[in-house]
Amino acid sequence: MPVKLGRSYMSTFTTCMTIGLVLITAANWSSAKQEKSTPRLAARLEPIIVKLIPAKTHIHPADSIELRVEVWNEGSKTLFIGSDLQSSNSSRLQLYLQHDSQLDRPMSNAAAEYPPSDNEPLSNLLAREWLPLAPNHFYGQTIFMSPSDFPRLRTPGRYQVKGRYISEGFQAPRADNPFRTRTAELSQLPYTAWEGEIDTNSVWITVENRSTRP
Repeated sequence: MPVKLGRSYMSTFTTCMTIGLVLITAANWSSAKQEKSTPRLAARLEPIIVKLIPAKTHIHPADSIELRVEVWNEGSKTLFIGSDLQSSNSSRLQLYLQHDSQLDRPMSNAAAEYPPSDNEPLSNLLAREWLPLAPNHFYGQTIFMSPSDFPRLRTPGRYQVKGRYISEGFQAPRADNPFRTRTAELSQLPYTAWEGEIDTNSVWITVENRSTRP
């Protein structure tokens, strides 16, 4: 069962407008290039940091953990990152719950099904799965870890929450990746997609007996 997406910190309108400007800039940038070079569709070394910020550090049994997740670009270049942290598309966030030596497996995220289409405008595809993240900026979402995904949250105790952000970039090997056949167009963009895996910070959550809190 997928995590519940509460809200996003970037509006759809802003994202679409930004991607439109990206494509216009790409056309100008491409025409101004004087030298041909190998297309660079992935940025693996640019520093990305993913932060977990809990709304509460103490909850009751069967309550969900509310997390604000922030993906920060601490590099010097604008990068494309996945726009939906809860998906299992080309980029996603896997969350873990640990108690002593026991580690709950990552929750299963639902992949959005978009059949590949060479006729759909690239701007539409980008707006659906990716967004440009400028240096020293972040993109955030609110995600809930529910007891249905993590049954251990029904039991009082102290738990460690941590995660791993994974991005396979534009050329992710999944069969329904609509970007795999758009290499020529993607090579004209002024920004690359970040690729790699990075661990988040860890946060501690205490599940208390209801009788222990006023």
